[in-house]
Amino acid sequence: ADEKAEAERTSAMAQKTSMIKNLTQKSKASSMGAADRVAYLEDQQLLMRCLLTWKRDARCDRLRRLGKEKNEKRKKELVGVKGLFKNFANELETSLTKGTPRVDSPKQLRAGPVAD
Repeated sequence: ADEKAEAERTSAMAQKTSMIKNLTQKSKASSMGAADRVAYLEDQQLLMRCLLTWKRDARCDRLRRLGKEKNEKRKKELVGVKGLFKNFANELETSLTKGTPRVDSPKQLRAGPVAD
């Protein structure tokens, strides 16, 4: 009877030990899974930070380039308008120095219209 009770205790002890081992293995596996998830998420966070930084820099460069192009276009338009005004001023000045085609002198003004 003593041996039978000892065998039962040994069997129960082995059963409890195997249950504790299984629980420990499950706990270890789940904690490793959690650690792996944390590592994966940290890697993803680093990649997102790099990507978003690159995206912001690319957007700023694009906007800077577009702004420069717009300013250059405006400068060219202003130079063109300035040239038009200079041409107009020169033409006006030359036409004033030549005189008007209608009247050349004050004598002709007093004489009246010229008969052909």
